[in-house]
Amino acid sequence: MSNRNRLFKSFTICLCAMLVIGCSGPDAKKAKFISKGKTLYEKGDYVKAALEFKNALQIDPKFAEAFYMMGMVEMKKGNLKGAFGNLSKSVELDPAHLKAHYELGKIFMAVRETDKAMEKADLILQRQPNDVDGLLLKGAVFVAKKENDKARTHIEGLIARGIRNPDGYMLLATIYQQEKNTKKVEDILRQGIAANPKSVPLQLNLAGFFERAGRGEEASDAMRKVISLEPDNMTYRFSLAGFYWGTGKEVEAVKMLKEIIAADPEDEGKRIQVAAFYATRNRIADAEREFKQGIAQLNKSIKLRLALAELYIATNRGDAGIASMKECLDLGKKDKDPELLKAKNALARVYFAKREIDEATRYADDVLKTSPKNPDAQFTRGNIYLLKGDGGNAVAAFRGVVSDNPQMAAGYMKLAEAHLMSKEPNLANEALQKALKLNPGSREIQRAVVRVYAAQKDLRKAEGQLKKMIAAHPEDLELKGDLGDLYLAQKDLGKAEAEYADIKRRAPKVPAGYVKMSGLYLMQGKIDRATAEMEQA
Repeated sequence: MSNRNRLFKSFTICLCAMLVIGCSGPDAKKAKFISKGKTLYEKGDYVKAALEFKNALQIDPKFAEAFYMMGMVEMKKGNLKGAFGNLSKSVELDPAHLKAHYELGKIFMAVRETDKAMEKADLILQRQPNDVDGLLLKGAVFVAKKENDKARTHIEGLIARGIRNPDGYMLLATIYQQEKNTKKVEDILRQGIAANPKSVPLQLNLAGFFERAGRGEEASDAMRKVISLEPDNMTYRFSLAGFYWGTGKEVEAVKMLKEIIAADPEDEGKRIQVAAFYATRNRIADAEREFKQGIAQLNKSIKLRLALAELYIATNRGDAGIASMKECLDLGKKDKDPELLKAKNALARVYFAKREIDEATRYADDVLKTSPKNPDAQFTRGNIYLLKGDGGNAVAAFRGVVSDNPQMAAGYMKLAEAHLMSKEPNLANEALQKALKLNPGSREIQRAVVRVYAAQKDLRKAEGQLKKMIAAHPEDLELKGDLGDLYLAQKDLGKAEAEYADIKRRAPKVPAGYVKMSGLYLMQGKIDRATAEMEQA
């Protein structure tokens, strides 16, 4: 009997061990990571959520749901490129992941690729004909294409079928807004709110409608309703404060701002937002007061002192700004304190702007000693090398910046400048092309590309690029000046004069055209005419 008991116990222990091993296997681990990540995502902690999803992907690199959630995190961060990459990977691994297809459709809508968005809607509806997301996405495409009759029939049909989603009502309101039928817009929004009394987007739309219609009290009431639905979201309180201020109700705006502070007096971020609210409305003394009250309450706050320093510097009180930054140096708990590093970097930038290079170098180097790959300090160090004409060291500094921060377009621009200084135009062009990929519409990057073409003596490309930019922005006289300067460098004086004359004609009260014309005449030895242009400037 005892042998049988021992055998039974042994069997039970083995079985339990097998169950434990099974429960702690790869599938259980990745399920745990994805579950924890989703909980963090719902709480709005996207950084920690992303770490959990990455952990799940380390266990299973083909885990479609983890890629989907990574895409959702990137969407919340506003990184459409990152979101698109992760969501595309999700549907590649699991073509039946309809939520991922839907989110991709939304991205296509955001970038006005309506045909591709419709493809996603059709794909979803082929698999699930009654899928609400797919049906609403299809309606959104009709609205975006301004196919109003199709859109109206489609969306009204959904509502008649009992699909009372807030998005449907907002799409229908958009149709009537396009048709300038304001009565129907209001009716539809009110119907939507009746069906979805807790919908913040519908209430916000109604508030916006009232504001556009000049119905201030009703707009305020709608915004107060939004605040009652999401009392912890301070964005809406700031919006209402801004509305009050814009309609001359400054007392009510200030009362709202005080409520924001009173809700959590130790929240540095909200204090900074309140100060910024005042500063952007040219109430500098009020902004300064908010910072000082915050510092009095949170005596060791580096963040508030840095924000106050920025205010001082922006209002031409540089010495007060530096003093505020230096106060931070005694508050950091340790050398690697992120806020302390920010203070040192800020001092380095300010001293660089003042051309006090030794001090700028000292603070930048102090940061790099503690944090060798700190991008802000590397950036300042690179700028110092550029100022000194040391192209080689500038290249090394900015290579370090972009190596650790490959999404930083400004780093590639500076790297290009350093390569030009080192007489490496091909490498400069390569760096700028990477910057353009990150920010295709950047005017300054495009102007830098022109300078590189000119350095490469490829004047045809430089001229073509400038003409293309001018065609897109004919009102941009600075670009016209660039074209004139390019012709001047080619010794094509007639074309240069024509561009400068056009600038003078378009902007007779702006000195730039006269200054450029003066330089042209000076090059030709026409001293009297050059002097006359300068006097006119």
